[in-house]
Amino acid sequence: MSFASCIIHFLCLLALAVAFSNDPYRTLGVSKAAGQREIKKAYKKMVMEWHPDRNTDPAASDKFVQIQKAYEVLSDPQRKERYDRYGSFDEPQSAGQYQQQYHDYFDFGFGGGQHDSSFFENHRITYRMYMNNILERSHTQPFIIFGYSSYCTFCYRLEPTWKSAVNDLEALGYGIGTVNALTDGVLLEKLRVQTLPSILVVVEGRVVHYRHAFQHLSAKNIRLFARDVIPTTFLQRITSHNGLRRFLDQWEPTNKVSILMLGAKEEPRLRYLLTAMKYSHFARFAYVHLSTHHEDMRELRVALNIGCTNCENVIVFKENPASGEANRMTVTTTQFSSEQLATFIEKNKFLTLPRLSSMQYFDDLCPTSSRSLRHYCVILPVVDDASEAPYVDVLRSYLEAHPISEKQRLKVAYVYVNRQSAFFEQFAANGGLNASDPKRSLLVLWRNEYVKVKYAWLPSIISTNRDEEFKTFELLKEKLHALDRGSIRLDAVAKVVNLVDENEASWIRRVSRHIVRMAEMIWFYTTKEESLPVLCVVATGAVILIVGCFLSNSISPEKQYKEKSSPQPSQRASPNPDWHPEDPKTPPKRTESVLSNRNARIWRDMEPIIHELKAETYFGLIRLLKPGCRSLVVLVDKDTKDTLLPQFARHVWPLRNNKTFSFGYLLIDKNLHWFRNLLEQILPQKDEDTTSESSLPSDSALKRLRAINPKHTIGTILVLCGYKLYFSMYHPMYKIAKAPDTDDDLSSSESDGDGGRIEKKKAAKPDLNAANVLNGFPNFLDRLLEGSVPRFYIPEWPATLK
Repeated sequence: MSFASCIIHFLCLLALAVAFSNDPYRTLGVSKAAGQREIKKAYKKMVMEWHPDRNTDPAASDKFVQIQKAYEVLSDPQRKERYDRYGSFDEPQSAGQYQQQYHDYFDFGFGGGQHDSSFFENHRITYRMYMNNILERSHTQPFIIFGYSSYCTFCYRLEPTWKSAVNDLEALGYGIGTVNALTDGVLLEKLRVQTLPSILVVVEGRVVHYRHAFQHLSAKNIRLFARDVIPTTFLQRITSHNGLRRFLDQWEPTNKVSILMLGAKEEPRLRYLLTAMKYSHFARFAYVHLSTHHEDMRELRVALNIGCTNCENVIVFKENPASGEANRMTVTTTQFSSEQLATFIEKNKFLTLPRLSSMQYFDDLCPTSSRSLRHYCVILPVVDDASEAPYVDVLRSYLEAHPISEKQRLKVAYVYVNRQSAFFEQFAANGGLNASDPKRSLLVLWRNEYVKVKYAWLPSIISTNRDEEFKTFELLKEKLHALDRGSIRLDAVAKVVNLVDENEASWIRRVSRHIVRMAEMIWFYTTKEESLPVLCVVATGAVILIVGCFLSNSISPEKQYKEKSSPQPSQRASPNPDWHPEDPKTPPKRTESVLSNRNARIWRDMEPIIHELKAETYFGLIRLLKPGCRSLVVLVDKDTKDTLLPQFARHVWPLRNNKTFSFGYLLIDKNLHWFRNLLEQILPQKDEDTTSESSLPSDSALKRLRAINPKHTIGTILVLCGYKLYFSMYHPMYKIAKAPDTDDDLSSSESDGDGGRIEKKKAAKPDLNAANVLNGFPNFLDRLLEGSVPRFYIPEWPATLK
């Protein structure tokens, strides 16, 4: 018995050892709660470690086979679920095998199983393909799926219609799929398909069903359904010149090129929507309907230099769209093909100097390459600060002057070290960002593996000194040529850490997007019989709530008590017995609460349209103003901003709906130099040929202007006309104490010495404060609208805003 028991224990231990060795989770070293991304990451790591060509261990080959089998099980959702439930992943006999076995017994010529070579078989997808491939790709490419069954006769009647629609959609880049209910019924359950035939689209990870009747289905209905389900957020609509300006000004914060698609049709073509969705991570897209006859559209066509309204145009804007060059593609007779669009955008999908802002950018700019075909990546590390911007501008200027061809297999980019600290720490050991060095170093990468790179530092290359610009360009050119020839050795090795997605949506946007998707899911997955009772309950509750609020506000006990306790007009004592309510000299009294409510309402309306004049808004408020448009800009500082802006808003509130006026404010603390440069252009120039006294005041005025006190400019309002290069100016009306005598005495006092002027300034100084500096602005505004305000013409606008 003891010998038999030993044999039994041995067999049990052997069975446990075999079961332990066949456990895919143990083999890959992951938990049962691990997701597909974690499983794939562990698989890559184990394969790199136990590959027979790299590992000399005799058991490496067997271990490698176990890793492959374990990943095959865990990467298949059906086999993984079966193993989690039953501890086994043996494949059952498929429905197709059962159909083949019993085909001879149950096929009596009534349409069962005779469609094996149909068009539906060309795009068959499985549950594994959907979970591991299609679901992830649906964020950049929508998939339209047709659900059918081998025994559904009506499904095969729709085969010609489906084939016609697929031939059009597939050529445009639409993903196509078909699911057979007999072999992939689990996938149809996942897609919430209840009846056959069924048509649905998978876009951005969500499923949208075709809810119309199939009796009158046509290829046009399928194409329209495929177009309408694509979100409109990928392709912005532009209808005016101001909208175009706002669209183009976002190139720097988004780190994306701006692609403008112009067509003769009111609705954008499906190929434009698919292209915008495919390249949404690298570019921003907008569509313009050229056939519109509005005045704004005519101005937009003139600004873009487009004369043909029936032509198709695609324009790519990169850095500085107002002054930089734009790549253009135009077709007059036919429309663009998908291949032409893809080829054109692939050549221009990056800025001249892009920023490494996500792993998608890093994978495209720095791809994995072999030793014989090395792809180098040159990176400029800077800090996200205005003081570091000149280094980026210098490198961008070099690339614009010396463009790099595609044959060189070299990409140049920059990265914000403070945003991508985890990524940059891997390269900081052998060099990096030195704040004390006025010159910046460059990082050269060769990505020989997906998770590893070889790199080297090029120290002290980029300089912001304008006198050394030529020397900097020559040194940079020499280093890049040496890198292209392979003369620079990359000895250091570093690990690639995933970059943070700088363009990731905020949590508010993500939550709102999930709410919208949930509402769409409820809308598509609930029937009419299920939704009507819920809508009735919600509508009844809303009506009860509205009626209750109305009744409570109209018959309020507090309001009745106030009416009873308030004295009658006849009982009120008048402070002045001579006062009469119809006296025009007596202004009506307004309580402080009424005035505060009105001022709050005015500030609430004006705050969104009063913008700060700075470098980012310089083109919008000055340079790109249309003819006849002007910008009103008030000068404030940090101390008086909260006081002066509401006053300024109250004065210009009647002009809020006037499209010819824009409103803004200038922080004089940091932009006093810009205001000084503007005034210097209107000072009288000194004549060097004459020595008359009329030329002397220009020197004194220039000295006073350079020594100007920022506090004395508070409350100044500039009326800027960017198109005609002139401006008007309102200066606060400082109150000067009048002499008690006649006008002659006043004029004589003005001709006195400096002592009289000093006394007047001293008398006026106590009256200067942020509360009354704009008291004279309404009169100036009336004169401005009449056209009687002086204009000061200048040769050009200063471009030194911060």
